[in-house]
Amino acid sequence: MFVLHRIIGLSTILFTAVSSQYLSLNSGSLNARLNSTSQTLASLVPKSLTTFDFSPFDLLSQRNANGNYHVGDITLRYRAVGTNSWISVDSAVARNAVTSTGATSANLAPTLPSRIPLDITRAWSVTGADVNLNFTIINKSNTSIEIGALGFPIEFNSIFTGRTAVATQQLCSLVDPNIGLDGGYLRVTPLSGTGPALVVTPLGHTPLEGWRFLEEDTNTALYYQSQTFEGFYSWETYTLAYTQNEWNGTSPWNPGTSVVLTAGQSITKGLRFSASSSISNIETTVANTGTPIAIGVPGYIIPQKCF
Repeated sequence: MFVLHRIIGLSTILFTAVSSQYLSLNSGSLNARLNSTSQTLASLVPKSLTTFDFSPFDLLSQRNANGNYHVGDITLRYRAVGTNSWISVDSAVARNAVTSTGATSANLAPTLPSRIPLDITRAWSVTGADVNLNFTIINKSNTSIEIGALGFPIEFNSIFTGRTAVATQQLCSLVDPNIGLDGGYLRVTPLSGTGPALVVTPLGHTPLEGWRFLEEDTNTALYYQSQTFEGFYSWETYTLAYTQNEWNGTSPWNPGTSVVLTAGQSITKGLRFSASSSISNIETTVANTGTPIAIGVPGYIIPQKCF
């Protein structure tokens, strides 16, 4: 079945192909495929080079267990205002099919712990050349809730395990974060050094406050957290719960913050995925999204005493 949507005022056509396995979401520059049951990202291909995939689509059959993170998952910690202990929520721990609320939107309740005081919905969309990912979190309880950690796992193809050197260069990318709050963004650059790159920037007020390593099972054929598969990280918008616990005694890049939702209040946070025509054009692509960025012209001067 195929569904065609026209988004009024944006001159953008969203073409959603509904199959037993994947939902296709196509922007002007990117072809995305979502897992039809979890609605997490399975594939992200630049239209200018359709033989390349930023996502590890070729290895998804080995990354389909509980605890394997994908773009579109969410992690958070919350507590009732006035209490001390944080409660963890993680959409990847015990994965179940989400409840579809539209072609590419869903309520995440089936894949989250039961009886949590938060209602969480996720929506994928396109705007022009970009693919957007939004989460809306509503406090459905009668008391105020503090969210002290909110993370969006990032999974791109940095898996070298089992690949030849040539295949690794042809298929894989590296992710570099700029942990710069509202000016934060991710650079996803192909190891080949050529062709299109990808940038991930905030949608609305979604600061990159922290860059958190994601724990996964290391006893697998892909050797997570090894020399050939370093592992994945999460874009963290609030980090107070980590600075009070696991990161206590360290000096995080940014001070940890949290947000309080009163009864019935909601917040929406999200990420934008944009193709860059080349690695050298990444800064321009970031600037075009409205994300603040500093570019040295003609370059940077580094004191000799630094070496």
